[in-house]
Amino acid sequence: MNLRISSAIIATLLAAFGLLTSESKPNPIEAARLNNLGAAYMNQQLFEKGLKFFQQASEADPKLVIARLNQGIAYLNLQKVDEAKAAFEDALKQDPKNPYAWYGLGMLAKNMGDAAAAIDQLHAEEAGAIGGPVLEIAGADTDITERIEIHGLTFVLASRASHDAMTHYTR
Repeated sequence: MNLRISSAIIATLLAAFGLLTSESKPNPIEAARLNNLGAAYMNQQLFEKGLKFFQQASEADPKLVIARLNQGIAYLNLQKVDEAKAAFEDALKQDPKNPYAWYGLGMLAKNMGDAAAAIDQLHAEEAGAIGGPVLEIAGADTDITERIEIHGLTFVLASRASHDAMTHYTR
């Protein structure tokens, strides 16, 4: 057998078993495929499985922000607060104007029962966000009512004494 062929076979086998990692270029097509598989699992409420595919998508293309956002959503659903926050913050490092990452951080603060922190965070980052959804955070245990306009992005944080905490967003 040819030495070139045998070394290629060995390299292929090592890579297949994860023993050889290549320092290759990002693969956006594979990353998108993996992200879509993760979304399919998320739609079935299989958050752990979806999370694994989102992590693989981020490894295949570290610039794929949607994979980081989906990781944050999966972590939220798994009630892993610190990991969710890290995923949303990582997405913001890549795209500081991503309204969905800001929305995720707002949801995280709201779910932690801290509507005031959500408002403070939005005020602190007003210059960063642009375009996207309208966010409404309402809590029965708070009297906070505020509407924040950030370059076309509207965040509404309000109290509704007769309802439990709720969130609504629209485009």
